[in-house]
Amino acid sequence: MNPNKNRLLLVDYYGTCDQKGAIYGHSMKALGEYAGMTGEEFELSAALAPCYADYVGQHPELAASFQRVHRLTFDIVEEGDQSIRRRIADKFHLFHNMREVYDLMDSYDIVWFYRVDFFLFFYYALHPLKRRHYRAKTACLIYQDYFTGGKLEGVLQWFYRRGCRSVDLMISTSRSVTEHLPGSFYMPDFTYDAAKYEPFRKLTKEKRAVCLGAMSPYKRLEPLVESFRLIPMELVICGKFYEPERAERLSENAPRNVTVRNEVIPEEEYYRLLAGSRYAILPYDMIQYKRRSSGILTECTFVGTIPVAPKELLESNGIPGIGYQELSDLPGIFADPEREKKDLEILSETDLSAFDAAGIRDALVRRLKALAAATS
Repeated sequence: MNPNKNRLLLVDYYGTCDQKGAIYGHSMKALGEYAGMTGEEFELSAALAPCYADYVGQHPELAASFQRVHRLTFDIVEEGDQSIRRRIADKFHLFHNMREVYDLMDSYDIVWFYRVDFFLFFYYALHPLKRRHYRAKTACLIYQDYFTGGKLEGVLQWFYRRGCRSVDLMISTSRSVTEHLPGSFYMPDFTYDAAKYEPFRKLTKEKRAVCLGAMSPYKRLEPLVESFRLIPMELVICGKFYEPERAERLSENAPRNVTVRNEVIPEEEYYRLLAGSRYAILPYDMIQYKRRSSGILTECTFVGTIPVAPKELLESNGIPGIGYQELSDLPGIFADPEREKKDLEILSETDLSAFDAAGIRDALVRRLKALAAATS
């Protein structure tokens, strides 16, 4: 332990994995990046759901970043039984993990929830931190500040706003969110490190589209596949499906130019596939993705691949790309005789300076140090 450094605890209480413990999403990649950004200035520990704690234990270079890794009790298994009863049980498992983090808060100066969902703010609303006088200050990294729920939408927003009162520093990966949260700090999903990304930027681009990442129910894959029946271009859909049966149905019904792969791809292959493709399609359901960011959207800019996404998503994140209103618009978009010219214009608009790793790191460390100073 270093008495001259403040103690920072990085938290992901929401461990998403399949039934075998294989993880979904970018949490571990984000953890490595945040540890790299803060490790020189803070003494780091982590509190992680079991599948993530196991991952860190299996990767010595990442494990070396932390003085200690606290293993929380529950994972959220995004496979198999997804009944209402199971989903309710999962929420109580999340609350249990959050309670375990609360019990650690007197041992740290800052607790940074670097991946959160609505239920953290719901829990905060019911158990306000400020009443309990914990030693640690709290920071939350949020990907959205708008939660849809039909007739309950107003209720969800009320709980979210009330829960925010317990947070000392809000960090957002979306510029549109910082506009709605005064005092919040913008930080993109990932930062641009030339040494990491330049080799991939130099790869030859195949005239191909890819759809990568975790294949959640909120990616509109069925209409995407249908649109490619009318597009004479290869489409590769590759990522871990929350529902294996969905991958099978898509594969069985897909036209010959569409490939569906239900697998977790290694990081190197992910970058080669993304950077080696002219387009990356992000078929998000914008009812669920309103005012949200996307790690893949950010990394498209880093490797020179053109994102194809809902116009609202591109505009709210300030990233150039091909915007659509409906996936059924894509055949007409790709048939545009000036497509090549427009693609070059999109690439020329990309500004990597906004994602500079050193500048963002310095700004983050300043905010966290100011937060730690308020602890002492």
